Amino acid sequence: MAPRFVPGADGGLGAAARREAVRLLDEVDGTVGVVVAMNRRAQARQWLADLGDRVVALGSLEAKGLEYDATVVVSPAEIADESPAGLRVLYVALTRATQRLTVVSGDRDEPDGNAVPDLLRD
Repeated sequence: MAPRFVPGADGGLGAAARREAVRLLDEVDGTVGVVVAMNRRAQARQWLADLGDRVVALGSLEAKGLEYDATVVVSPAEIADESPAGLRVLYVALTRATQRLTVVSGDRDEPDGNAVPDLLRD
């Protein structure tokens, strides 16, 4: 299945990430990982606090080696900019899903009209 791209700009990252996590809980039987830049981990856990054990919020550097039935990657530009290995870390985040992937774009992602972040366009 093709990745889904949704806007989360103008301070709406948390609401968009939560909506997508809830939607994905209905689409997959297993876990949903929500991957954010390391400095947003605590914030992401608050966004998702009452969604249950099937939803896991984690920082981008924590995602390596893990798999989720569905993954929500929040603000790819923030992940890419957080370390010298940022693009490799972003690649890891984008490849954690076994069934469904959603990318939530923020202001720094410079999304196009379809909410596809600049870093992920051809």
